[in-house]
Amino acid sequence: MGVDLWRQIGFFDPVFLENDKIHVIGAGALGSHFVDTLASMGIQNLVVYDDDTVENHNLPNQIYRLQDVGKPKVEALKQYVKEKMGYDIEARNERVEKIENLSGYLCLCVDSMQVRKDIILNNARLNPKVKMVVESRMGISQGQVFNFDPNNRLHLKKWMDKWYSDEDALESPCNSKSIAVTAKLIASIAAARIVIYARQQAGKDNENTVLYNETVAHICGNIDNYCWDD
Repeated sequence: MGVDLWRQIGFFDPVFLENDKIHVIGAGALGSHFVDTLASMGIQNLVVYDDDTVENHNLPNQIYRLQDVGKPKVEALKQYVKEKMGYDIEARNERVEKIENLSGYLCLCVDSMQVRKDIILNNARLNPKVKMVVESRMGISQGQVFNFDPNNRLHLKKWMDKWYSDEDALESPCNSKSIAVTAKLIASIAAARIVIYARQQAGKDNENTVLYNETVAHICGNIDNYCWDD
């Protein structure tokens, strides 16, 4: 018996994304929940990149289980989706520098700002085959989601204005890094950007939804949204 998506199908049909790959860089706290959210909506054409392995301290804020400890994160994530939804996603146990023939959606769920810069500037910037970049950041009690068109110079400038160095991103105390509540919150917002854009591309959303923006979400429930004009 397969998965029944009838509760969502009036709002979102996975067929909206059947011709576009979604490249997810990072399978940690944000990345694992992001992939789980999209996969739970029936989206199958996910490609996940990470060269890390599952450790015990990953279990509280990521989707991994005790049985996954010691496995490559992407392989554990692939198995998790297979067991839950019944289909395979593409798992690449590698550190990303260059994605050949990148197209569709590029989603960044990594810790390092320098890695974000390198991947977006070297792979997505002014690449007409990339429809949207979704880049997420997370702290202990809040996080940010940037979604923008990498072919739009204004969007690129807006995003670049939010850069910081890895040295400026001070380490939180060891007991105050990312937690499950924040990870799920930010990952859900990031996944929703893909869903909303796909609905609009399919002609299913007549609302004047701003697709390109910065969202700051707090675990207390406050959400700030900064829209970027085209």
